[in-house]
Amino acid sequence: MTTAVTPMMAQWHACKEECGDALLFFRLGDFYEAFHEDAEKISKAVNVTLTARQGTAMCGVPYHTAEVYIDKLVAKGFKIAVAEQMEDPKSVKGLVQRKIVRTVTPGTLINSQLLSDKNANYFACISQIGSLFGLALLELTTADFAVFEFERVQDLIDELCRIRPAEFLLPKRLQKAHPTLMKELSLHFPFLTNEKEDSFFDLQLTQEVLTAHFKLHSLDGFGLRGQVSAISAAGALMAHLKNQLNVPLEPITAIRTEPLSQYMALDRAALKNLEITESCSEHGSQHTLWHLLDHTATAMGGRMLRYWIQHPLLSIPEIHARQEAIALFLAKAEETKAIRLQLDGMRDLERLMMKTSARYATPRDVLALGLSLSKISPLKERLKPFPVGDLLRSLADPAPLAARIVNALSETPPLRLGEGDLFRDGYNQELDALRLLSRESTSWIARYQTELREETGIKTLKVGFTKAFGYYIEVTHAQAEKIPASFQRRQTLVGGERFITEELKTFEQKALTAEEKGKALEAQLFEELRREIAGHAEL
Repeated sequence: MTTAVTPMMAQWHACKEECGDALLFFRLGDFYEAFHEDAEKISKAVNVTLTARQGTAMCGVPYHTAEVYIDKLVAKGFKIAVAEQMEDPKSVKGLVQRKIVRTVTPGTLINSQLLSDKNANYFACISQIGSLFGLALLELTTADFAVFEFERVQDLIDELCRIRPAEFLLPKRLQKAHPTLMKELSLHFPFLTNEKEDSFFDLQLTQEVLTAHFKLHSLDGFGLRGQVSAISAAGALMAHLKNQLNVPLEPITAIRTEPLSQYMALDRAALKNLEITESCSEHGSQHTLWHLLDHTATAMGGRMLRYWIQHPLLSIPEIHARQEAIALFLAKAEETKAIRLQLDGMRDLERLMMKTSARYATPRDVLALGLSLSKISPLKERLKPFPVGDLLRSLADPAPLAARIVNALSETPPLRLGEGDLFRDGYNQELDALRLLSRESTSWIARYQTELREETGIKTLKVGFTKAFGYYIEVTHAQAEKIPASFQRRQTLVGGERFITEELKTFEQKALTAEEKGKALEAQLFEELRREIAGHAEL
């Protein structure tokens, strides 16, 4: 006998079909649930309790710890599709609409503890048109989008060894056409590899993807004239991320092109033997040139230094320019010390800006962004004695946005929405009024409790609240006979009885309505603030 599929499970099956080989985290209330084979794989991989209902394997994790489990699964090589509730269950009769809002893979990490502060996390795409290989690299956490072209397979492999992407997108035909390349990739990059049909890399289609995204008629302004293999790789990568993985790409506003001929060629043997970024004796960056030189004060500076070390300059004038700048900072020791102090505590602006634009930023992330932006204007003043006029002129003034954020958010915002006061008093009149009603409820309860004690003569009578049952009046069993007949029994406990009155019911409705409206309004205001910040991505 076939078991009928419930509407909710039909919804799950639709999402599962859409996400393909990814494990599906399906939001149900305060949990993300997994079913069937997904549940079995998740349970085995991260030790989550596996249960069954009507023969269906299932497991779940609380929504507030989901990112921890997602990180663990991604680290083990799984893709994770996240299906969210698109409506408030309290305001919907029947089935809540759900859809996949993101797919998390090694190359699409934005909000993850797996990310290293001073290491880039590139998603790489390789394409080939004619004799040229195109390489597109997208670092989603910083919105850095770069493309290159190579004539030789070995040059492509050497650059990949320098960058060390976290994930690949490749045409299927590379398996047969370039077995040496595929062998090198599998040997040096045992990470997630996605393969697509050749038609996915079609030049016309990929060019249309890019021009549509950047709202341009031509890509020549990015220096891509004639770079057909680079265009193919870049467009295919954007199409894959947007259409297959639901990655928000709005923050990607430009493509960076640069000839690798301006840098010293470093093959993987040189990188390894010279221990530039990885040690021969152990996996990691300890006892390497980068580790020795890295005294950068911020994560952004650390990533830039790493790129510079991996790509040594060949131009003598550019090398001299760097040396002269370093000499000047060393000569002005006091000014340099003051600059380092100004940088102290500055968070990762690039990644915070991307998290905010992608709507992953928490209230604390946004406040950290505002506080870090507020350090830039004083930093610019500290830099005036140095010959960096072009740099200072290129920096937009972040002071208005920094003030907007800091003046909007409370000094200690909650980690998540709905867990405390997010905005300062005075930020929004409607929110202030709702908060006042909620805050006055404490004093109202105290007064009401005093009145009831005097009215009933029960000195131990207590008025309280639980999320499960709402407001209540509690007395011991021995005192229950003193309760007026107008009181309605709400709950019987081991140690006493709980009641409610019409007056308390009326207050409960007002208080809970104010709290729910306040949370909804805060969520709306926070989303508006994140959108406003995203409009300043040029900072």
